[in-house]
Amino acid sequence: MGLKKKQELLKTIPGIAEVGSLYLLLATKGFTRFKNWRKFACYCGIGSFEYSSGTSIKGRNRVNPLADKKMKSLLHLLALTSIRHDPELKLF
Repeated sequence: MGLKKKQELLKTIPGIAEVGSLYLLLATKGFTRFKNWRKFACYCGIGSFEYSSGTSIKGRNRVNPLADKKMKSLLHLLALTSIRHDPELKLF
């Protein structure tokens, strides 16, 4: 499937427009860069991990500072827009 077709499919999701679909496709190389959703979540900074030093010092969960913060904010805004426009998501 070509990138143009993938972009058109992305734009059918409520809240995803031209810029959002292009950034998603470019950052993920057409959804082929990551083998599973967990690796993509880590890349975006969505997946947090427990911070610990040794066995006794534990802190709150943190996100890697090397995460793609632009992708994280884009996904957050897309989720908020989808919730605003889709009554089923709003109930969820």
